[in-house]
Amino acid sequence: MASPIRNPNKVKQILSVYRKRNKRDYMILFVGFYTALRVADLVELKVKDVKGKRILKVKEKKTGKYREYEMPPSLVQALEKYCKGRDGEEYLFLSRQYAPKRLNKEGDYFEKGNTPVSRQRVWQLMKEIEKEFGLEDISCHTLRKTFGYQHYRMFKNLATLMKILNHRSIEETKIYIGLVDEEVNHELRHFDYA
Repeated sequence: MASPIRNPNKVKQILSVYRKRNKRDYMILFVGFYTALRVADLVELKVKDVKGKRILKVKEKKTGKYREYEMPPSLVQALEKYCKGRDGEEYLFLSRQYAPKRLNKEGDYFEKGNTPVSRQRVWQLMKEIEKEFGLEDISCHTLRKTFGYQHYRMFKNLATLMKILNHRSIEETKIYIGLVDEEVNHELRHFDYA
């Protein structure tokens, strides 16, 4: 079962490393850690969904519901820079492996195709992070769970978080972000007959 990254400094460290290493993967992580989108929705984003926008509107694959996410200014700025000069119909996160190559109109160079990065590639990215940063139980869900955990850590508002994550109950949200496990472990650590 996927775990959130509980240490906010670890999230910052991961983002810092990937900012220098790989622009696309950095932006996948940045958007994932900051929006609570499921990976299935994340990989389907197009440039037009985010370019020049503060509100991200997404039809969730899992629920079929439309959701709106207000993005923090730091993410809006990073997305503007990442999308500069790109066509609105392009997938935000392009696949490198499966992108078809084709000649442009002049026939003198190849341009990239428009195939989104796969969920499997995002899973591989998360496994690379797990190994490199000494983490455990990391998967695609870690992005969303980390958002949930860190949001709760900052605001302590389970009702709002439940709405953001589109959960049916506060208990479901507590379990999802690993809060129930933390509460149980805390109580077991402090249990004493003395």
